[in-house]
Amino acid sequence: MGRLPGESFHGPSFPAAHKARPYLAYLGLRGYATFDYRWMFALSQLRVHDQAALAGIDLGTAALVQEAIALGYSSPAAKQAMHWSVARIVLRNGLTDVADITSEHVAEILEAIRFFPQLPEFAAFYPSAEQFYEGPAKCWITHLHQLEVVLFHPGQVAAQPRQHTPPSGCVAVRQTLWQGADIKRGGTHAEASRRGRADPPE
Repeated sequence: MGRLPGESFHGPSFPAAHKARPYLAYLGLRGYATFDYRWMFALSQLRVHDQAALAGIDLGTAALVQEAIALGYSSPAAKQAMHWSVARIVLRNGLTDVADITSEHVAEILEAIRFFPQLPEFAAFYPSAEQFYEGPAKCWITHLHQLEVVLFHPGQVAAQPRQHTPPSGCVAVRQTLWQGADIKRGGTHAEASRRGRADPPE
């Protein structure tokens, strides 16, 4: 928001809008606003946890990170996956605690990923659907799978998540996205997705 693709943080085209990001995150964390996934997907970063800390709000993400590490994920991968996933789910649904996240919340964001390239504004942020499916979407699916694995162990998610690590090729990645709403079905351990590619840190 406020910064066109490829622009530096130090020189956004719309500086006032760019500076409004922290305030919007604050409104979401306080329950005054919720945000569409389409808007959040267009942003390169959402430092929701920084704003939560400044506001004295503990979303419980740190505990998820530690649980992920205990399950065998690396610390950087666990932090990136939990922060990316939790930030967007809480802002979309007005949640203030990771204990309130359900399988339905994860299914909704996967569905939003599936349809994002079909939206009119998509072309302003990504050069092609192929680039989106092979890059960001692939990472986001991995993040969400890790979240569900972590939530499954204490019983917060009832069904053991199925691994979604698509092979190379846009067709395979598209197929994974179309099946995204069913990610909670089937079963596998966290091992296969520990090495998923990470987004820039949030």
